[in-house]
Amino acid sequence: MKALVQGRAPLEAARQVGGTLTPLFDQVDAWQRQLQQHLDEVSASAGVLDAEVADFALPALSEPSGLASGVGFVGAPGLLVGEGWHVAWWWLAGQAKEPRRLSTATPGGDQLRDYSAMEWWRVPSRTAARHLSGPYVDYVCVNDYVLTITAPVLRAGTVVGVVGADLLVDRLERQLLPLLTPISAPCTLVNSSARVVTSTDARREPGSVLRSDALAEALLLMRQDASAPLDVEFEEGARVLSCGSSSLALVIGR
Repeated sequence: MKALVQGRAPLEAARQVGGTLTPLFDQVDAWQRQLQQHLDEVSASAGVLDAEVADFALPALSEPSGLASGVGFVGAPGLLVGEGWHVAWWWLAGQAKEPRRLSTATPGGDQLRDYSAMEWWRVPSRTAARHLSGPYVDYVCVNDYVLTITAPVLRAGTVVGVVGADLLVDRLERQLLPLLTPISAPCTLVNSSARVVTSTDARREPGSVLRSDALAEALLLMRQDASAPLDVEFEEGARVLSCGSSSLALVIGR
């Protein structure tokens, strides 16, 4: 019989992980409010909208210690007269010092994509709430594992786009793994679908899934009431703790 991992170390680690990510969520919320106010007050045109997005996207990507690898806005078809999906997204590649804008003008490029099936679009547009997607491999920009935080932008009660940020998983690992190493048992950070973000167990790769019916039930409780801290034993000797309002959770001892 495995002993349940007790003590303050898991609670402190969950608090610190939540504290690391909360400013990023708060920033996306601020961008959402900014764009919603802008769209309410100004007749949208591509030039004006893009300048508004660039006003917060470029500084966010220029922060020396920032976690974001991409920031921007994706507008639904019909937002701008005569346009399909409108993409105002900037990203920073590798060691590049200057962000570049995601190109949508090449044949077969992103202007032909239907983003409605993508989780980062589909979930917030359905729930009208902020959402965290991933980890998944971002083949469009950085060709690496990312998490994506998106929030719906509404006009007259209708979702007309999403604003958000991509976070490189390897940068997150460098910040978050030191918070997990004081825990004596294996510790894995997962999203609300039990997909691994990072782990002190090297066998658990980012993007893989921890398969457990009991864990799935515990994470469902977290999704149903994100405001209530979660700290439960979901299997013999294993524990899951929510990380603030980030929608991520620590799985310990499994």
